[in-house]
Amino acid sequence: MNCKVCGSNGWLNNSSTNEPDKYEKWMGITDVKRCWRKCLGCGLWHHRRNYPLEQLDKIYEDGYRHPDFRGETLRQAFRKIITIPLEDSENKRRIEWLLNTIDTPETLLDIGSGIGVFPYEIRKHRVDVQCVESNNDSIELINTLGMKCTKEIPDGEFDVVSVIHVLEHIEDPVEFLISLHDSLKPDGKLFIEVPDAIEFDRLPPFSDEFNSCHTHFYDVSTLCRVLARAVYNVTDIHREHYKDRNLHRIMMVCQKGE
Repeated sequence: MNCKVCGSNGWLNNSSTNEPDKYEKWMGITDVKRCWRKCLGCGLWHHRRNYPLEQLDKIYEDGYRHPDFRGETLRQAFRKIITIPLEDSENKRRIEWLLNTIDTPETLLDIGSGIGVFPYEIRKHRVDVQCVESNNDSIELINTLGMKCTKEIPDGEFDVVSVIHVLEHIEDPVEFLISLHDSLKPDGKLFIEVPDAIEFDRLPPFSDEFNSCHTHFYDVSTLCRVLARAVYNVTDIHREHYKDRNLHRIMMVCQKGE
């Protein structure tokens, strides 16, 4: 397989496992051979596996948010997260950075809304939010919170499209990002957040950060290259350390190019 960023077929293998993690076990995948490897051409981290990534698709619809899997209901998780104070809240801090970086948008499309905490918080700034989510229970919860949530990307153009902790799950990030062009106004902004590949230097090899659902890890350079290939111009970059969970993230704002 060639690298999705630079086209190289040279890879350096890192950690490997033959043991299914909790996501694979939930989906009944028992024959597992996985390896994280780093592209020798550009440094992109890719998760190589012995089964099609599509075999994990259904976990996003039904299992990923299930109380038996998470140990709490979606509403319990939502209520717990929205009470976290600013200094410890990942959602409140990403919103603070975003709104300090761009003008407050009138409309925002949030893709991969999870249990709806980010759209719920940013809506407090008088932003008209629409959500896209694949999990059936999440869709129901988000709609009860007064926001419209669908499985498919709605028609129309938005001031901001947010893609928070989604890109690391996508097999072909360039194709996915190109597909978002039509959802942005001509002067609209794309907001992305992903785990920082610095985690490979500081976390144990079988941390949940490197779970079977994650397909790529990016540093600033490789994420910029993916965005450039998808015809976006990066305008702002921020690296964040969430101390409460001791995790590092990369945030970027960009505009679609010509």
